[in-house]
Amino acid sequence: MRLNRKILLLTISILALSLLVSSAVTVRSFRNNYTEALLTGGFGIGHSINDVLSEMLALGLPLDSLSGMDRRLARVVNENPHIAYAGIADLAGSTLFHSHPRLVGRRFDDEVMRRSVQSQAPLWQLYRRFDGHDYYDVSVPVFDADDAHVGVVRLGFPIRVVDDKVLEAVTHILLNVLGTFAVIALLLNLVLRRVVSQPVSQLSAYAGRIADGDYDHPVRIRSGDEVGQLSASLIRMADSLRRHIDALEGSREQLEQQVEERTRELEGANATLQARNASLTEAIARERALVEQTRRSERALRESEERFRRMFEDSGDALFLLEGHRYVECNQTCLGMLGYTAPSQLIGRHPGDISPPRQADHSDSYLRAEEWIDKALKVGSTRFEWQHRRNNGEAFPTEVLLTPIDYSGRRLIHVVLRDITERKEAEAQIHSLAFYDPLTSLANRRLFLDRLQRARAINDRTENHGALMLLDLDHFKTLNDTQGHDAGDQLLVQVGERLQRCVRGHDTVARLGGDEFVVMVEGLGDDRVRAAQSAEQVAETVRNALDQPYLLQGQSEGYHISCSVGVTLFHGAGGESVEVLLKHADLALYRAKEAGRDAIRFFDPQMQARVDARAQLEKELHRAVRDQEFILHYQPQVDVGGRLLGVEALLRWSRAGGLSISPDEFIPLAEENGLILPLGYVVLEQACACIAAWSQGAGARLTVAANVSPRQLHHPDFVERVIEIVSASGIDPGRLKLEITESAVLGNLDEAAARMTALRDAGMQFSLDDFGTGYASLSNLKRLPIAQVKIDRSFVRDIIDDPNDAAIVRAILGMTRSLDMEVIAEGVESSAQRDFLVDNGCRVFQGYLYGRPMPLAQLDDLIAAGEYPIATTPKPLRLGLA
Repeated sequence: MRLNRKILLLTISILALSLLVSSAVTVRSFRNNYTEALLTGGFGIGHSINDVLSEMLALGLPLDSLSGMDRRLARVVNENPHIAYAGIADLAGSTLFHSHPRLVGRRFDDEVMRRSVQSQAPLWQLYRRFDGHDYYDVSVPVFDADDAHVGVVRLGFPIRVVDDKVLEAVTHILLNVLGTFAVIALLLNLVLRRVVSQPVSQLSAYAGRIADGDYDHPVRIRSGDEVGQLSASLIRMADSLRRHIDALEGSREQLEQQVEERTRELEGANATLQARNASLTEAIARERALVEQTRRSERALRESEERFRRMFEDSGDALFLLEGHRYVECNQTCLGMLGYTAPSQLIGRHPGDISPPRQADHSDSYLRAEEWIDKALKVGSTRFEWQHRRNNGEAFPTEVLLTPIDYSGRRLIHVVLRDITERKEAEAQIHSLAFYDPLTSLANRRLFLDRLQRARAINDRTENHGALMLLDLDHFKTLNDTQGHDAGDQLLVQVGERLQRCVRGHDTVARLGGDEFVVMVEGLGDDRVRAAQSAEQVAETVRNALDQPYLLQGQSEGYHISCSVGVTLFHGAGGESVEVLLKHADLALYRAKEAGRDAIRFFDPQMQARVDARAQLEKELHRAVRDQEFILHYQPQVDVGGRLLGVEALLRWSRAGGLSISPDEFIPLAEENGLILPLGYVVLEQACACIAAWSQGAGARLTVAANVSPRQLHHPDFVERVIEIVSASGIDPGRLKLEITESAVLGNLDEAAARMTALRDAGMQFSLDDFGTGYASLSNLKRLPIAQVKIDRSFVRDIIDDPNDAAIVRAILGMTRSLDMEVIAEGVESSAQRDFLVDNGCRVFQGYLYGRPMPLAQLDDLIAAGEYPIATTPKPLRLGLA
């Protein structure tokens, strides 16, 4: 039954395959004949193209120029709805006419066009894309009357038109073929069943019995075909099998014996083979390991070379490869650094070719380069600095690293170049910052000390003298405070330039900081007296040069400023140390300032004695602060009627043994070393204690003025500390008056104003001390919470004899009157001075005329005795109200 189905399926498969082949041949035949159908008007598609062309030629159209065909071709397109488009092109492919005017002038650039021009025969192609659709495109050559090929006509036919007709014809043919093959298949199946299927089924059953050992029921088919022959063969095979089975039974025992003997032989041979196999396996393993190791080594070498190549090409450093003394490779970074565009511009060149002729040490670039290369080959990696030259001729510094390497069996030098221009510039800038003043470009302290050491060493050999001149600009701070630090910097630059012009080239001018300069003059001779005279001449030249007016930006007139000069001589390195020499010059400068400034002074031993005394005083001052040796004395402040309004608390130092130190000696020293801060708070604490002691009776109306130093005013915790002291004493803050100087506020006016306002808001008053000496402007005074102004004693002292002082006092009184401020004159020592002040509107006074500073107990006794009647007015009268 299964064979019947297989025969049926085979028959159907053969018929289906035949049908497909026949259909394909039919379709191909229709497609191959399609060109001819189009040209001859087949399939009912309007006029044929040959007819159109023949008609044009019959009308005598000038086909040589292809003109006139457009109207005829347009009519053909209009009359044949199956033609999608039509165009005329010359032999170059340029479109002379097209049914779509926008395509006129464009080129037919395809394989059909080129083949049509070459073969001069009609051609066609399938599925030409046009306006988003597919067409059959036909190319027909055009000939003139002389059979000359002059152009090509291109026509497009929609695929669906032709394909519909082809499909209709093929379907009809296939239906006929399919019916014919169906009849043949039915007849073929019946014949195969009778002739093949039934005999094969009988033979299959007989073969099954033979397989089961039944040889006695043969199937004999009497036919002369292959089935009958197969039946006879099966019968013969059954007989032969019966005989062989009998023979095999007889030889089985013999074979088993032979197998046993052979097995023993094979087991012996197998043992031998196993021993040989173990040895051979071991040898093979060693060989494989060696081969694998060789492969890994080769692979590692290739990978290493590849990594080196990638690193060489992608490195951010400029890299060369040298063989001998010539470049054989370079990377892109190297080309960019040296200004070249291609490796060929560098390969084969000597390092000296891309270097200046001479290096920084004046050595020949060619010879020196070869020395470095030979050294690297001998000792290994070598690093050095080198001057290279770019393609444009510009020289620049580089750092070069030479490293010998083995690459692809060659001994090469791996060269790394780094442009160190920025590093050199940074080193130069660091050197400049380290040894030169950034504002004036003069030597700084470090370079000056180095040159001083060398000068002393030279003087040891030559026995010459030199001189140090320490200069300080007089009242330079006033320029900064009044006109700003920019103006101060301009003046410092001009000072440096003038100093350079006053000395010789081998002398040294340095700026030590701020407005302090130093000049070192060398080679003044071996005679000390003459050396001093020469130094004095140079110092005088310097002083006169600096005394000339300075033209500062934004000023129409020159600015005048003087300088003070301290001079000391030096000889050799065996004398005083550098530090001592500078100290001597500083002492001489201090003496010049003491002399009224704008002066020149030489160092002498007496100066040193004063310095030593000052150092001893500073030591004792520290001890006195620790041991609380300071007390307050009080100087009365009275009104025009002599009535006591208040006192000024003045600090006094009473040393052990009753020896007193003047405030003029220890107050400046305390300002310098910072002890003024604890001393200032001692003053405030004792002043508050005095106010507390006067809290009962008539003394409750008195005020106490305490001086505040500039350093104390600008200390970060000044406001908090003062408020803390006043609060702890429990006094009325309005009875404490804080006296500050003009110089204390002009340094940082905004900060001072903020701190003074905070204390004013806490109830305290402020008095501006020494007014007139600090050149405070009216606008500055208006920004400060000042309740009282004190006329400085220096103006009051000569007020009768000096018209200038008298004019200054009148101006101060007038200004304070306009600001409605209290004013007090200090240093009043005579009745004439008091009368002048009264006549000009001053109503409050302080000075020896009314009493010297005295201890609190003495002042209390005088008040009790009626020497100082206390004014009923709680505060001093304001100007114009007395």
